[in-house]
Amino acid sequence: MLFNPITVLKMAQLSSIIYCSQTFPPLAPPPLDLPIALGSSCKPLPNENIVYFNDNKTTAVKMAISKNDRDKHVSIIFRGSETITDWKYNLQFLPKSLDKDNKKFWVHTGVYKQIYPNFDFYSNITEAIIEKVPEYDIYFTGHSSAAIQALLMAYLYSERTGREVNAIGFCGPPFMNWKFRDHIESAKKIDILRVTHGLDPVPFLMLPLYSHVGNNLHLRQTYNKRRFPRIFSIRDHLILNLIRSLKDN
Repeated sequence: MLFNPITVLKMAQLSSIIYCSQTFPPLAPPPLDLPIALGSSCKPLPNENIVYFNDNKTTAVKMAISKNDRDKHVSIIFRGSETITDWKYNLQFLPKSLDKDNKKFWVHTGVYKQIYPNFDFYSNITEAIIEKVPEYDIYFTGHSSAAIQALLMAYLYSERTGREVNAIGFCGPPFMNWKFRDHIESAKKIDILRVTHGLDPVPFLMLPLYSHVGNNLHLRQTYNKRRFPRIFSIRDHLILNLIRSLKDN
């Protein structure tokens, strides 16, 4: 599937807004330094109605669901790393089998612990919203570590419900072994786009251990016109800088 550029931009903007989501309802403004620190935008998006928000204090996973009645899609959005608890899970990078009955599929232990034990809860909430608008397209999205949370959730949800879904991840690291990657690509139940940006190093982390999955859209950075030559740039990882380049590319 070729993703509409407008849809890709919308998912990037939603992945930015969730960094600002501290409580619900409504989306509360973040601390004054948060948008600067994370490169996020807290402006509301036209036609996007946040119908659900969950903040899991144990796993640090934040998930929101947005319904867009004009474009007829439902978006399940995960928030990237911003707390010490997030990094506690990020650093649990050794492989873990996805389930006890299928040990050939391995994933990053940290993202497994954040999503898999709470999957029933996330799935039930998602399905309760989607079953009211079954004709709407379904998108799972997120930035950085949330990109792989969203992808794992998309896979598990599609397997349970049989629904065809889309996953658009921004600047995410790899998190699955090649057998799991091949299984997802051969099943063709999920249309996957991963967006990388400039010299962001995060998509290259753990590559000797894990594989990426899906089609890659690489954006040249356009937000900094006077950049000195370098090997990598962590600023290219910031979601707001990616959005700027996405608009220009």
